[in-house]
Amino acid sequence: MNESRIPVFLNADDQYTVPTYITLYSMLYNHRGDEMLDVYLLTKGDLTEKNIALLNSLAEKFPKLNFEILTVDKNYDQVSINMEHLSCATLYRLMIPRIALSVSDEPIDKCIYIDTDLIVEGDIASLYHCDVEGYYLAGVADGIRLLPYNDDYKNILGIPDVNNYINAGVLLWNLKELNQAEGLRESLEEAGFRNDFPFNDQDALNSVLYGKIKELSPKFNVMPFYFCDREKAEIERLYGRNDVAEARKDPQIVHYINFKKPWIYTTTAFAGRWWKYVRMQDRSIRREYIRPFLDAHRLPRHSVARERCITVMKEIGIYWTARRLKGKVKALRNETGAHTGDLTVTEME
Repeated sequence: MNESRIPVFLNADDQYTVPTYITLYSMLYNHRGDEMLDVYLLTKGDLTEKNIALLNSLAEKFPKLNFEILTVDKNYDQVSINMEHLSCATLYRLMIPRIALSVSDEPIDKCIYIDTDLIVEGDIASLYHCDVEGYYLAGVADGIRLLPYNDDYKNILGIPDVNNYINAGVLLWNLKELNQAEGLRESLEEAGFRNDFPFNDQDALNSVLYGKIKELSPKFNVMPFYFCDREKAEIERLYGRNDVAEARKDPQIVHYINFKKPWIYTTTAFAGRWWKYVRMQDRSIRREYIRPFLDAHRLPRHSVARERCITVMKEIGIYWTARRLKGKVKALRNETGAHTGDLTVTEME
């Protein structure tokens, strides 16, 4: 394997071209090493010529980029995706071990996978050079480990526990060892067809590769709930106080999980970091690509007003106090309703 090159895989469909562009731009902008970045975008072949031109323009801005768009098999098109904000493209990452065998003249022993709803704030090389010897995959712990029903969840996945369960948005693959394991590559792809996995590809990875997954520092996949003060104790229990403090202070990758994307919800934690890269773009790109994308995902007017109100409340430091007060009022109203025989707030909702 050529150590002067870093292979990076992503997957997306045409509707996600702008976030994909911002993800790649942030990664390339912050890459300070001498390594070339060999980036492979996995798609089902639905990208328009206009959007392909946008992505290809990155090579003109960043000479360390070697970019290739790959059309993958459409095997997963009929799989039910259980998260509304995702498409079948999320399953393409399961094909990486097989695809990596044919995209380069030299064997790819190791590679990175990143989602396209994130930004890379540090040098991607720091992730790539993490040691994964003896493991098939490395990633950051997922909050599922904190859920009270994780005993049921381990039964769904068919594994002894979820104590090593990771988020699939940022992955470091040890392709050399994985592809040497007989039948493992095929088992991983087959698991993508299971409709009983609530988190589809993420569950497939954690199920099939159980016991051979290494946990990385949370700074490599900082998710917005890290910054919710009311969850601070739980998050510190999951990652450790020092690692959480480091992730908050110096996040290497910020991953906007779930439906609260920064281009829709401007109050999402670290949304300003995503918008920073939008402001870096040429006026023509903002006009031809980014503005139409934002218009298509714009919130209703009343929701925009609510988002602005939340932003102001957070800036002046009263947001969480107001949330706690609202919770106490709601609890009091429910308690009063129970004594009077009236419908409680919860029942009415």
